[in-house]
Amino acid sequence: MKTDIDENDDESRVYEVSFHIVPSGGEEGALKEFEAIRTLLESKKAVILGQEVPHSMTFAYEIQKDIERKRHTFPNGYFGWFVFEATPEAAHSIKETMNTMNPVIRFLLVKTVKEAATPQKHTFTATQTETRREAPRRKEEKPVGEMDVAKVDAEIAKLVVE
Repeated sequence: MKTDIDENDDESRVYEVSFHIVPSGGEEGALKEFEAIRTLLESKKAVILGQEVPHSMTFAYEIQKDIERKRHTFPNGYFGWFVFEATPEAAHSIKETMNTMNPVIRFLLVKTVKEAATPQKHTFTATQTETRREAPRRKEEKPVGEMDVAKVDAEIAKLVVE
C-alpha cells in the first residue's frame, strides 16, 4: 500500500495532529496527556509551531475505543492539537506511537501549512454553523455542478498521513 510518507526523505514538512483525550482523568489528566504528546513530538525532533491546550467538549456522537481489551464508550472528552514541522519519517513514527496511547480516544495526523498554527483557524462553534450563509457569487462565477466524489476522496487521501 502506498503512503504519503517517504521514509528516506529528510525534508521537513508541516503537520497537524489533533486528538481527543478520555474524560476520566479530568482536566488534570488531559493536560498530562497533552504534555506526553508534546514530549513525543520533541523526542522525534519536531518543531512545534502552534498548539491548543485540550478543552472539554461534548461529541456529536459517542465514540467507542477498546482500552486494555475492554470496550469503552465516550460521549465527551478533551480536544487539543499541535501544528509542527518534522520529517516524514518522524511523522510516521509519531503516528505509530499515538496509535498505542490508551488515553487518546482517537487522533488525526495530516499535512498542513504553517498558517494552520494560528488558533483562530481552528475555532468552530455550533452558532457558526447555524448562522452560516452562502457567500455572494461574483458575476463571472458559475454555479458548480455535481461533485465528483472520487476526485474529492483522492484529494483527501493526499492530505491524510498513513
